[in-house]
Amino acid sequence: MATSEEKRMDGYDVVIASAGTTACVLAKELSHMGKKVICIEKGDDSRFLLNGTAMSMVAGKHAEMRLPKSMFVPTKEGDDVIIPFGLGGGSKTYAGLATTPDYEQWRKWGIDLEPYRAWSEEESWVSDVPEEFISDGEKLYMEAAEKVGFPMEITQKHIKFDRCTPKGCAKCSYGCPSKAKWDATYSAYEAMDNGAEFLWHTTVQEAIIENGKAVGFRAKKKDGTMLEVRGKAAVVSCGGYGSVPIARKAGLKDAGTTFAGDASVLTWGILPKGMKGNQHDFPMVAQMHYEPTQTRFGSCMHTQTGWLGTAIFVEGIKVLKYLPAWPRILVSFAKTHDDALGYVGDDGSMSKTYSETDKHRLDFARETSTKILIAAGCDPKSISHNKIILAHPSATVPMGRFLDSNLEVKGVPGLYFCDTSAFPESIGAPTVLTLVHLAKHLSDHLGKVL
Repeated sequence: MATSEEKRMDGYDVVIASAGTTACVLAKELSHMGKKVICIEKGDDSRFLLNGTAMSMVAGKHAEMRLPKSMFVPTKEGDDVIIPFGLGGGSKTYAGLATTPDYEQWRKWGIDLEPYRAWSEEESWVSDVPEEFISDGEKLYMEAAEKVGFPMEITQKHIKFDRCTPKGCAKCSYGCPSKAKWDATYSAYEAMDNGAEFLWHTTVQEAIIENGKAVGFRAKKKDGTMLEVRGKAAVVSCGGYGSVPIARKAGLKDAGTTFAGDASVLTWGILPKGMKGNQHDFPMVAQMHYEPTQTRFGSCMHTQTGWLGTAIFVEGIKVLKYLPAWPRILVSFAKTHDDALGYVGDDGSMSKTYSETDKHRLDFARETSTKILIAAGCDPKSISHNKIILAHPSATVPMGRFLDSNLEVKGVPGLYFCDTSAFPESIGAPTVLTLVHLAKHLSDHLGKVL
């Protein structure tokens, strides 16, 4: 029961903690079914100014203004974890890669996601990349990868290419100035049109559990006001990092004692004068999955600001020496499966350690990217690697251990986790299309039981 110091909001069918990727899709689907839905978000909707600028990856209202840390939060060991906030969550700052879930893997984990494929691809604008969007630098990378035995395939993207600029943009990771790239805000706007509510600048503190059942969340507004937001079901969608404190307060004491991150490394080199790298046009077109080491390789492009922001982690201010050669920089990207060793602490800290297998995968990733870049013509002396970036914190409240196949907490009816925290392990791949599938899976379930 709400105290005299708490404001009570009641009568909802579903209360969702956050307005991230899965939350927005879930809110859209449930509101379309006629359910009364509210999303509680610590950030807000920053449609103004940020799309298409480097600031969308650094700060802005949707990132809950955490300068100088921005959205990169370090682990105790010094790796950087990407944790965006605000409407759309990580879908605001990804490069638009559409990677189909490994359906057989998910079936082994207890969920058949394949029936949601066509719906999910339509919802999130999945399209093939047209030929005119493949730059000369991208083709050079693909030819070099073929030479060293790592043939690449053209990716699919969450993009409407009739709206997109093929040359000179490369801003996919900064939002999208032409509104060509899908992010979950589009689902959220449809949810709003259907009557769903979004509560901004409000942080969920804990789930409300009465008589063994979840009936909503306690939350704190930016001005200090405490709220009790109640409904028939409560869904945690705060991501692999943010969902852990809520899970622990709900009685899942061992939540956060596993921690996967799809460990990623960038490798770059400088091509001879007269050649152009892949830092100019449409980003991240080519990729391949090397099954023996569960490593995914691909080309990687950013704007000059984005590349400098990454490279400066390696060499500090000395990175400025590369500026004259910037048009000739070729970048290779590798993302690996990791063994979920690490934890998220009660104080919000993170620790990420690696098994010997993980270390082998990372060494293999760097070595292979180096071979590709040298085969493309890069000066071997110019090859550099950034430190590890954990792109998808996940597997902290994993299915099987804490959740059933409907993503409901075992022993706490009405409490669900629908985000990367629910992944049973690292998937070593872009997560957005998988998250859209999961949101559809849960919305179908809740539509039947509520």
